[in-house]
Amino acid sequence: MKLITLILIMFLCLAQLSLAQDTVQTLSAQNKMSNVFGITAEGGITLGYTDYSTQKINYTGKGSLEYYLPSSGKGNIGIRIFGQTGFIGGKMSAPVYGNPTNEFSTEINMFGGGIFYALSLGDAIYPWVGVGISDLWFHPKDANGKDLPNYAANVYDHNIPAYNGDAGIRIMVSKQMSINLAGGIVVATTDYLDDIKAGAHNDLLYTLTAGLSYYFGRDKEVVAQALPEGIRVDTVVITKEDTVVITNTKVDTVVMTYTKPAEIKSLVLSGDANFEFNKAKLLTNAYTVLDSLVSTMKKHPEYKWEIDGYTDAIGSDSYNIRLSKQRALSVVDYLVSQGVQRSSLKIKGYGKENPIATNDTNEGRSMNRRVEIKLLTNDN
Repeated sequence: MKLITLILIMFLCLAQLSLAQDTVQTLSAQNKMSNVFGITAEGGITLGYTDYSTQKINYTGKGSLEYYLPSSGKGNIGIRIFGQTGFIGGKMSAPVYGNPTNEFSTEINMFGGGIFYALSLGDAIYPWVGVGISDLWFHPKDANGKDLPNYAANVYDHNIPAYNGDAGIRIMVSKQMSINLAGGIVVATTDYLDDIKAGAHNDLLYTLTAGLSYYFGRDKEVVAQALPEGIRVDTVVITKEDTVVITNTKVDTVVMTYTKPAEIKSLVLSGDANFEFNKAKLLTNAYTVLDSLVSTMKKHPEYKWEIDGYTDAIGSDSYNIRLSKQRALSVVDYLVSQGVQRSSLKIKGYGKENPIATNDTNEGRSMNRRVEIKLLTNDN
């Protein structure tokens, strides 16, 4: 019972860790099995290795719950809990060991947990290996279905630990389902699975199974997206609802991982790339940049936004404030033309205030010439 409790506590702790990572997760290019839960059902055959001279093929059934830890490589370490039931059997040429028949059949029931490693081959085939430990209950009977003598006399403990090892392959048939083939071994910590202690080894059993797995969370997309010129991205944070883009540092590409369409909630338009020189007229590039925000604005009409215009430090204060406000107004006019409610948009022209870089260099002044769009409120 202590073993079962420990396994359940371990699995629940990792499940909580997964939920926390799903709520706020720093961006990474994770493979498709990262943070994925799987439910597996399998059935197959068993073959014992006992003190009887001839082993009989029997059957087994197994169910498991797996969790794949986050990974940015081709492999994932995972944990699982499982339950398994089945039979092993054997026979002798003549009745021996107090067995009134020459055959035995032992019912096997296990509950346990373990770890495994799965390797992705083209995101379609996943070979894996695993090890674990289980609580094993067994009940030996003769060919007539009666308890064997040592079991009936309570000579040994019929609830014991066992060691489990297996390996197999999962073949994806859809984004969320695979067919599985596996082979395993269960090593008992006793020699009494056949009701007798007669050899130099503990009893064990081999398994060969086939089954299906269904995965939760594997339908997320991993997309490498080139950023339109003029957007500068510092951090992308994944939440349960959307992708939040925080602007600051220049990069060329952002990798977005999400389970729902991304909602960009702030962005920066570079003045040089998106406006005519020293004017407020938008260039074609600006439309592409702004269109990435239009869907969010239209989906959430309750959101309030602020569009802030900025310039460099060259020129008079009055000129810079006027130009910065005119550029912000051009952005608003385009957003409204695409169906965004004007009442949800607030305009400010700051001129040369709040520089994000030095005004002593051409590059710095270029960065300061910008329009920032920010989400002010989020009623959700």
